[in-house]
Amino acid sequence: MAGEIPLWIKVGYTLMVAVIVPVYLAYYGPANFLWFSDVALVVTGV
Repeated sequence: MAGEIPLWIKVGYTLMVAVIVPVYLAYYGPANFLWFSDVALVVTGV
């Protein structure tokens, strides 16, 4: 299965996004998620 992302990287990234999103939301507010970089961060996790 060449080219497949290891499970530990998927889990690690998911946990990182699960921590970053609420912190960003509390600190910067929901309008911050309109920036392309923040959209890319969330969409990459999906």
